[in-house]
Amino acid sequence: MKDHTDCRRGFHWSSRAWYADAVKESKVIFGMFHKDGGTRNEMNMIWEELGGRIVPKLGVYDDAWSALSLFTDLIDCLAEVDSQNITEEQFVTILKNCGFEDLTEYENPHDAGEIEMKDARDTLHRIVADAKEDDLERAQHTFRGLDKAMMQKEYRQSGRNRQDVLDAHLRRRREWEAANSLLNQLLIGG
Repeated sequence: MKDHTDCRRGFHWSSRAWYADAVKESKVIFGMFHKDGGTRNEMNMIWEELGGRIVPKLGVYDDAWSALSLFTDLIDCLAEVDSQNITEEQFVTILKNCGFEDLTEYENPHDAGEIEMKDARDTLHRIVADAKEDDLERAQHTFRGLDKAMMQKEYRQSGRNRQDVLDAHLRRRREWEAANSLLNQLLIGG
């Protein structure tokens, strides 16, 4: 089991943080956090529509399962409200009662007065617009008809095959699409 002695119980309330408009989801991330701010193990409670009602759902990735054993008090409290569709506020109260520290950033740590927001918006849009060029289609066009020897010459014994190269281009395109979407949400409000 992982050692959590250098950690503290904490939570981030996404829908109440300064960036809530960009996130646009009802979620509380909680778990074991390093005292210097990093995370050790985290899980989340999200609220989603199910059967016409908003209901909470616990999500835990396998790298945080060891932390579950540290939260028996929390699990016991949740058992007491089983099937009651508790709200975010009620869940946060339970977390606080179980000794979780509120680590939510309620105020934007970036001082908007330090930079001209319009210039920043314009610069970011220009960067994203320049990067919108579709690398995946370019890569597919480039590699049509290339045999293994030509690929080897092109990539100089890198060990990468055609599918590796195409997968890398596809990942890059998805990253840019996500960045563009986030920029639109954060800077333009749309």
